[in-house]
Amino acid sequence: MIRYIWFLFLFNFISKQVNAGDESSCAVLGFSLDGRYVAFEMFGVHDGTGFPYSSVFIVDVPANKYLVESYEVGQEEENQHCENVELQIRKLAIEKTSEKFAKYQISFGNVGRSQKPENILPQFFHFVDGQISYQIEVIETELYGNNITQNCNDGFPVKRFNLELTIGNSIWILEKDIIKDCPFFHSIENVVIYKNSIVIFIRYSKPGFEGPDYRQIALTCMIKT
Repeated sequence: MIRYIWFLFLFNFISKQVNAGDESSCAVLGFSLDGRYVAFEMFGVHDGTGFPYSSVFIVDVPANKYLVESYEVGQEEENQHCENVELQIRKLAIEKTSEKFAKYQISFGNVGRSQKPENILPQFFHFVDGQISYQIEVIETELYGNNITQNCNDGFPVKRFNLELTIGNSIWILEKDIIKDCPFFHSIENVVIYKNSIVIFIRYSKPGFEGPDYRQIALTCMIKT
């Protein structure tokens, strides 16, 4: 498991260096063998402070519900490279959830199959996996007045969203409420499939210290066959 952690860190390191501002990256860490639970990490460097952070989540896939979150943030110390601090923070966040990995029988490195859109910031994505056709659409609704929390006062048009997932002739509507983050744009970043489990990562923009920040949220479902 430890060897896989460090491989994951090194694999993502180069792409992290080219990101400016506060833009997180996201990676699946593993599924349980039955596909009921999935763990993923969201990590990056805070704008303004420059401190690296890592959040590890475990999600109940059929319930589309977050069960576990571990958050770690570090500070760059004298004579220590920032990338070393970042790797240590990511490793610590994963290690702190190791008992939860065991509880939910998550197999580290069992990451499923990934389908990423070729277009930039798409709100519609169609692909074929095996012989099955998938279609995903982001549907946004702009909020006004009392529907917006008091903290959302940065002049951005705050939006709620849901997903319409079409598999063959069947349609699922998936949603999560992240209005507290004052999101103003949502797009499809990645889709991960494992057995009958589907994890859709949505990238969203929110007000930040030096301009928009970018985060990911996972929406999930398990298809009955």
